[in-house]
Amino acid sequence: MSRQKFDQSACDQLAQCVRDIESETDAELVIVVRARSGSYRHADYLWGALLAFATLLFLLFSPFEFAHYWVAIDVAVSFIVGTYISSRSSALRRLLTTKKQRAEAVSLRSTHTRNLRHASRTYHARQRHHGATRHLLSEHHRAQSSSLSRRPSTTRPKIRMKVD
Repeated sequence: MSRQKFDQSACDQLAQCVRDIESETDAELVIVVRARSGSYRHADYLWGALLAFATLLFLLFSPFEFAHYWVAIDVAVSFIVGTYISSRSSALRRLLTTKKQRAEAVSLRSTHTRNLRHASRTYHARQRHHGATRHLLSEHHRAQSSSLSRRPSTTRPKIRMKVD
């Protein structure tokens, strides 16, 4: 099963659609295209576990003789190899996940991306606001301190008496 790649004409069409929508509304559209919607690490581990189990069955029921200590090593190595193979194969990952799991991963990733964009905007807006607040406070503090230095002294003046 071959999946179509995202070509330049599709990018141009999407960009034009976004420009059309944004010119007629106040909405800001952001299109995010990723190769995978999630890590699907569970599918990798599942494939590694299946390969390790098949290796164990082969070692236990094969007519060949193996040293006992090699059984644990061979099973561990086959798990690692199976996990690596699955991590490099999109077809295996699709085979080991359901459509529902993939749809949930897409939804979770899009929500995560939207939350990150909102957090970034909020952070920058707060920084601008706090920067302006700090500036106003520092101006207020400077005005207070300069007005304090110009106030007349509240201590009594010293009286000097000359004695003849």
